[in-house]
Amino acid sequence: MSKLNEIRKQLATEENDFKAFGLVKQMIREDRSVKFEDEWLPKMQRKVFVVHHQSGRYTFEFGGHGVMDFYPKANNLLFRKLNKWKKPALKWLIEELQLESEDITYH
Repeated sequence: MSKLNEIRKQLATEENDFKAFGLVKQMIREDRSVKFEDEWLPKMQRKVFVVHHQSGRYTFEFGGHGVMDFYPKANNLLFRKLNKWKKPALKWLIEELQLESEDITYH
C-alpha cells in the first residue's frame, strides 16, 4: 500500500481536527511527490541527468544556472551557487526545460 493511501485511511478515521489538518497537509505533499515522479521526472530525465537522493530531493544541472536541488513535496528549488530559492519550482522547471512541448503532436 502506498503512503498516500495509508494517509487517506488514517484521515478517514481521525476525529481530532488538528491531527486531520496535519494529515491533509501530509497528503498534499505526498501527492505532489507522486505526481512529479510519475509525470514529470521521466520527461526531465530525457533532458538532463537527475540524481535522486534518499531524502526526497533531486539534484541536476542545466543551462547557466549551475547545480540545483528540487524538493517536490515542498515545490521548492534551490540554486546552490546563488543560495537562492525559487517557488513554485515545478512550473519554472517545466517552462525552462520545455517539458510540455514534448507531448504536443502535430498531424
